[in-house]
Amino acid sequence: AREGFKSHSEVEFLVRGGLDTQARAKLERAVAAAMHGAGIAYDLIYAADLAPERLKEFERDLVQAPGIRENRDQT
Repeated sequence: AREGFKSHSEVEFLVRGGLDTQARAKLERAVAAAMHGAGIAYDLIYAADLAPERLKEFERDLVQAPGIRENRDQT
């Protein structure tokens, strides 16, 4: 997402850390439940799947939203 957030924008969640297939599925269900009814499209982007150059692009545009935290202990 670039050039500011607009009503038709989507949210891209950058997921860091190595997650196995089961952990990814659990995360995808949790995000889908949290975003249900929001009317905002979203994508989960897994940092482990990105080429280093692409990851740098995401990190350059990264916005930390209040209320969203990193949680490395629960998957």
